[in-house]
Amino acid sequence: MSITRILSPVLGIGLIFYILNNALKNIRYKRRGIINIIIGLLLAGTFLFAFFRDYKGGHWLNYYWYYLFILAPLVYGFSFAYYYLIHMRGRSIIRKKKNLRKYYFTDYLYIVYRYENDICLLKKKDKYCGLIFKIKAGEFHDSFIYKQNRKLGINSRIDSKKIGKVTFREKRKTYHCYQIRLFEEQTIERLECVNAYQLVNMPMDEFDREILYRMILGEPFDLDK
Repeated sequence: MSITRILSPVLGIGLIFYILNNALKNIRYKRRGIINIIIGLLLAGTFLFAFFRDYKGGHWLNYYWYYLFILAPLVYGFSFAYYYLIHMRGRSIIRKKKNLRKYYFTDYLYIVYRYENDICLLKKKDKYCGLIFKIKAGEFHDSFIYKQNRKLGINSRIDSKKIGKVTFREKRKTYHCYQIRLFEEQTIERLECVNAYQLVNMPMDEFDREILYRMILGEPFDLDK
């Protein structure tokens, strides 16, 4: 009965559970615990079946290797299950909330249409601004802009370019700012086109004014507010 022969089933089964729990690290602790119990029982049952199939009589110590393979997955499976189901109970929900508070931002597109020196803006409550759209997480900006152009009936050639980004960390909002140049003059429903040099006299919020000035100058920006 060599030490190497004794350790091989213990270390081999341990490696299986190590790989298993790394693969399960993004799911809830309760499910991880249940899966560890199931895998432990399945492995133990498999080796128990192998033991009965290979048993040919004789002293029970002659089969100690099988006992180790049966016992090891039970020890690992129930140990991990205890850790996840008892020791870590309820912590998955807490971690999820922390991650949401830390990383979750709402994304918006701030779109301005332009033909030569004419800037096409939306008038809301006697103030002018670009078009603002809330987008889903992971949604492609180009495809969203393409769909929006079709809704507005824009049929001329365009050049869409991202000029910059504005992030409001307290409000958890990010505005991705795009300027869309039209190669042909076109009336766009709901939008009023004004000369870029008249913007200084147009009523608008400071947020919109800063974005529009930077867009007109063609100055890339990445602002944190």
